[in-house]
Amino acid sequence: DKQALTDAENLYAKLEADNIAADAVIAKINAIGTVTYTNASKAKIDAAKEAYNKLTADQKALVKNVNTLTEAENLYNKLEADNTAAAAVAEKIKAIGTVAYTAESKALIDAARKAYDALSADQKALVKDVNTLTGAEAAYNKLKADHDAADAVTAKINAIGTVAYNQQTKAKIDAARTSYDALTSEQRALVKEAEVKALENAEKTYTDVDVTYTKINSIKPVALDDSSKKEIEEARAAYEKLTDDEKKLLPNYSKLTNSEAQYNKLVEDNKSATTMTIVISSVGVLILIGVIVYMVLFKKKEDK
Repeated sequence: DKQALTDAENLYAKLEADNIAADAVIAKINAIGTVTYTNASKAKIDAAKEAYNKLTADQKALVKNVNTLTEAENLYNKLEADNTAAAAVAEKIKAIGTVAYTAESKALIDAARKAYDALSADQKALVKDVNTLTGAEAAYNKLKADHDAADAVTAKINAIGTVAYNQQTKAKIDAARTSYDALTSEQRALVKEAEVKALENAEKTYTDVDVTYTKINSIKPVALDDSSKKEIEEARAAYEKLTDDEKKLLPNYSKLTNSEAQYNKLVEDNKSATTMTIVISSVGVLILIGVIVYMVLFKKKEDK
């Protein structure tokens, strides 16, 4: 019986020690509280896990909240994985830097977007600078739109080609000008200076030729008067202001030269007519003088 008592005492002591050890672990598990992705939370979980692992099988059987520890570990591991994934995306967003209209900048933006879209909802909620990504996308899209608009105008300017004096060329010049004027200041800055100059030169060439063509075409039937002379002289002056290349584009130059020739002929004809009139008038005066002299002489003869 004495041995039985000793065994009983020993068993009780063991049970008491087991419960004390188990209660200590239970307390550590309860101390974990709400799991967060912090060093303090991680330390509580690790401390509880370490204490639990040191228990004997009998002691572990007394820990009734071991599932709480397991859940805490799983939750922390998930938080760690989520934060790691979110941090990786944040780094990709940060790597975008200043947005430029280049393949490199586009690749960085696309990589960040692809990585962000692959995140779970919980992970996306951890990315605090997602606005930087959307801002970069918007900025790149604007740059692309600006370059596309500028490129479209450049294409229209190049489509003008060699200027000719016809409606097809006029339509191309007008289309290019309308498109260029519709650009924003940022878009206009993307059109090369040489292209803008080419448009301006095309406009000047066509306008200069058109003004001269209109003046020549406005010449009325030639007459020997100041109005006709003025029309011809103004047309000639406009023609002389043209460059050699512009003169080659003028389709009605022959009308100007013909009008000048007609006017000059009228002038010469008028000079001849005036000279004849003067001659005739002079002959008439001489005849009249001769008649008067004859009459005077005849009268004197009769008086004698």
